[in-house]
Amino acid sequence: MSNLENGKSVERKRSIKWYPILLSVAFLMFFVICNTRRSYDAPIEKVRWDFLEGRMVVLADEIPATHQEMPVYKNLKMVYEDQLIYENTEKTFITNFGILPIIRDLDNGEVEALLGVKTASTFNILRFVIEDKRILSQERLPLFSGGHRNVDEDEAIEFMGYLENYGDYCMFCDSVYYNPLLIYEMRSDGFRLDSTATRQWIEKHYEEFKGFKADSNVVVKKR
Repeated sequence: MSNLENGKSVERKRSIKWYPILLSVAFLMFFVICNTRRSYDAPIEKVRWDFLEGRMVVLADEIPATHQEMPVYKNLKMVYEDQLIYENTEKTFITNFGILPIIRDLDNGEVEALLGVKTASTFNILRFVIEDKRILSQERLPLFSGGHRNVDEDEAIEFMGYLENYGDYCMFCDSVYYNPLLIYEMRSDGFRLDSTATRQWIEKHYEEFKGFKADSNVVVKKR
C-alpha cells in the first residue's frame, strides 16, 4: 500500500471518531431548545378578581409558575364601576401566594387598592387611593413580611417590611446601607406609616436617624 493510501486511511479514521461527539452535541442542543420553547409556550390564562360586591374588577394575564417561582401577572387592569381607571402593560405583578390584591372601602368614602409588584431587585406593594372613578394618589410600600402584630399596643395592627433589598455594604463590618424597617398601621382610613414605631426601630438598630426613606447613598453604623 502506498503512503498516499495510508494517509487517506488515517484521515478517514480520524473523521469517523468525531461523528459520535458531534451527534451527541447536536442532540443535547435540540433537547435544550425544545425544553426552553416548551416553558415559554405554556398557555397564558386570563384571570379576574372581583371586589366590593363587583364594583371593582381586576383583570390580568397569568404567566404560569415555573419550578422556581410563583405565578406572575402581566397586562393588569383595574375597572371600577365599569370604567377603566388603571392599566399597566410593563410591570410584573404578584399575589404573594394569594394574599394580594387587597381592595377595600375606607371610612372617608375613598377606595384603597393594594397590588403586589415584582421589580428587578425586590417585591413591593403599589397602593392606590381611588375616588369618583379616578386615582387620587399612588405610592410604593414594602411587601409586608409575616408576623403582623400590635407592636405599640394601640387599636391598630402593624404591618412591616423593607422597601429595598440592598446587598451588604461590606463583609464583616458594622455599617449598612440605610434601609429601615417600615411599620404601617391598617386603619379605617387606609394603610398609614406609623412614624413613631418606625423611628423607634431606626434608633434601636442604627446609630443615626436619616429619615424614613431607604437610600443606598447613605451608610450608617448598626447598633
